[in-house]
Amino acid sequence: MSAQAGSIASSSEAAQHGEFINTDVIGFPFDQLPQAGEFKLPRYQAAVLEVIEEHQVPERMAYYIGMTACCAAAQTRADAYKPRGGLVGLGVYTLLSAISGERKTTVDGEFFRSFVGCNEEIKAWSSIEAKRNTVHQKVWNLKMRKLTSKYEEAKELGKDTTQLLQEMKDHAELEPDECSEWSIVMKDFTIPALKLGLKNVPCIAILSSDCWKLFAQTILPNDDDFCQIWSNESINVSRVKGGYTVLNPRVTKCISIQPDKLKLIMAEKGAESIASGYLGRVIYVKCGSTIGTRLSRYAPTDRAGRDLFNKGIKEVLDAYLTALKAGNYSRTILKFSSDASHLWIEYLDYVEKQMREGGRYSKAIDHGSKLADNVARIAAAFHFAEGFEGDIGVDCVLTAIALCNEASKDYMEDIVPKDQEDLDAMELYEWLKNRDFITGSTKGRAGRFIDVENISQIAQFGPYRLRKASVIKNLLGVLVRKGLIQIGRRSQPGRRDTFYVDMTPGPF
Repeated sequence: MSAQAGSIASSSEAAQHGEFINTDVIGFPFDQLPQAGEFKLPRYQAAVLEVIEEHQVPERMAYYIGMTACCAAAQTRADAYKPRGGLVGLGVYTLLSAISGERKTTVDGEFFRSFVGCNEEIKAWSSIEAKRNTVHQKVWNLKMRKLTSKYEEAKELGKDTTQLLQEMKDHAELEPDECSEWSIVMKDFTIPALKLGLKNVPCIAILSSDCWKLFAQTILPNDDDFCQIWSNESINVSRVKGGYTVLNPRVTKCISIQPDKLKLIMAEKGAESIASGYLGRVIYVKCGSTIGTRLSRYAPTDRAGRDLFNKGIKEVLDAYLTALKAGNYSRTILKFSSDASHLWIEYLDYVEKQMREGGRYSKAIDHGSKLADNVARIAAAFHFAEGFEGDIGVDCVLTAIALCNEASKDYMEDIVPKDQEDLDAMELYEWLKNRDFITGSTKGRAGRFIDVENISQIAQFGPYRLRKASVIKNLLGVLVRKGLIQIGRRSQPGRRDTFYVDMTPGPF
């Protein structure tokens, strides 16, 4: 796979025409990524298309919730070894920006169906264990009271209490652990409850719709804990009675928040969460809306794709529960194939270059530094959830990059603080994508390729505030550095070569 996408003008050629970009920062063939509807992951792709068709929900919502369900299941049974070294868990933190009424709860129900059944099973089992624990605790309390009574009596009579003290210490070490109801899915929670839950069950999925209070009052104030969990670090819990350590916890979150609430939270606490590194780990997605377009029709009856998807998830979770009950739980280690490793490293190098001054991620270093990790997690999760054998393959990595790159655009637009140049560049980008563009006397929608043989055409018909050739050139350069567009060169017989803007499409 070429490290350069399409016919991209070199820096020297660009300079001959007074060019306005440094094209060597492109560095990754984004135009070769699979598009939505074409992902070569049979279970995942079929299930997503069925959900979109039946419930008429935003396609991004279906794709990213389905992806998160794969990660929530796969984190229970596997970790992944990255091509450049280092082990990662398969949990991800997905944050969906969606207005009320977009049916996230419905989509959660489709992709996390198997979790609900397994959750009820483990709750029932843990309830029986809790009753046994209660009996053990009562017996322990009774013996401790007797030992204490003997000690007090011996002390009062002036007898040697050395033996009794040792018996009390030995018995204290036998106190039963606190036993609470086990759960593999949480919706509303406190941090102490989550940590205790992870002590019992080392992998948990968190689902919540319209969770602005949970996000603002629980998650962000405890972002350090979530950073530790994401990074596979153990958690020490200190308490007056019996502290404990949570070893190798894994958490996957799939939560949504309304755009106006997110904007308010970011204005108040956003800078702190960016500084802590928490938001850099998050996969943030703007879902869009289907409200007003859901026309009445007969509901599709084909559930084959969703049934197969959930069957695969259930097999993973059943193995997880069996291992927990037997007390021999462990995770397998997944590795990348040679071709998949090469592709992942290409993407890692692209992101690294984009963190240089003026690059796409120069103002979002923490986000950029976590992108390749998230790609590795998602690719491994797809491999495991699809039931593929052997090492992680190219199709899983391509799909993971497509999803992460698209979400990264949303993150850069909504989360990262911008200066006026960034805002102007994104205004031009949205115009190029969505507005009519006029070439000569022909008027039509902006397609993938928009001729800029005469840049004054963009200056003439673009956003009114930006209609100046020098301004347009600069802003196009900003968009190239962000990795949102590319500049290509077209040769025509008998005419001077011309440059054009390549609106390389994302998967959606």
